[in-house]
Amino acid sequence: MFVGLEPSLGDSRQNIRRKIKSWMDNQHLVLWHDPCSTQRQARELISGPILTTKTRLLSFNRTQSRVIIGLLTGHNNMRRHLYVMGLSNNPIFRKCGTEDETSVHMLCACEPLASLRHAHLGSFFLDPEDIMNLSTGAIWNLDKGTGLLLSINISWGTKGLFQGLGASFSEVHEPKSSSFILVPLGNFSRETRDRDDEEKEDSFQDS
Repeated sequence: MFVGLEPSLGDSRQNIRRKIKSWMDNQHLVLWHDPCSTQRQARELISGPILTTKTRLLSFNRTQSRVIIGLLTGHNNMRRHLYVMGLSNNPIFRKCGTEDETSVHMLCACEPLASLRHAHLGSFFLDPEDIMNLSTGAIWNLDKGTGLLLSINISWGTKGLFQGLGASFSEVHEPKSSSFILVPLGNFSRETRDRDDEEKEDSFQDS
C-alpha cells in the first residue's frame, strides 16, 4: 500500500514562464479596458499593448522614445499638461492660439500643422482612433517637423526650462517644493547624448 504524496508529472520552466506571461498579458488587457481606468489620455491614442510597438520603441534612442511616449500618453511638456500641473498660466496652443495645447490637438486637428500632418501622417485631419493605427516612426517624424518637443534648450532650473519652451517666466509658477525639478526630455545642452543615439536618429530618418 502506497503512503505519501501522490505521483505528479513535471512541468518545464519554459511552459511555466509562458503561462505566467499569458496571465500577466490578460491582466494587463483587463486593466487597460477597464472603464474606471485613470489612463484617459493614453487610452485615447493607444489601442492597447502591442508587441510590434514595444519592439519599435526599443529600437529608438532616448530622445525619440521620450517624445513618442510623451505624445501618446499626454504626459509631456505641452502647455495644457503644464497648466493642469499648476506650472503654467497659459494652456493655449502656441501654433494656432485657439485650442488647448494637447497631444490630441497637435496630432489630429491643429490647422497650422495640417500640411505637416498630411506629409507625415497621410491626412490633413485625423481622429484619435486613426492615431492608434499609425506607426511610431510617423508620429516621431511629425513631432520633429513641428519642433514642439525637441527645440528646447533645457537647463536644470525652472526658469531656464520654461524659457526653452518659449514661455516668458511671468507665465510660469515656481514649483512649491524646491526639490522638484521638471526635466521632461533630459538636458540636451549637456554632453549626455551618446554617439549611437545620433547614429540611430540619422539612420531612422530614412526608414
